[in-house]
Amino acid sequence: MTEPPKMCPKCGHRCTAPTKVLGDERCDHCKALIEERRKLMRLLDELLGLLRESR
Repeated sequence: MTEPPKMCPKCGHRCTAPTKVLGDERCDHCKALIEERRKLMRLLDELLGLLRESR
């Protein structure tokens, strides 16, 4: 029998047991948000670099 989803202490999302991310307990939902934020920051850095080059 599997355990019911638990509430993440960081985001309140109900999911499987929290996992360790960056030394902090976070759920898979938090991990996905962190990864998406990293991707967006990389894209922003690229866009800012292109903007600087065009000046």
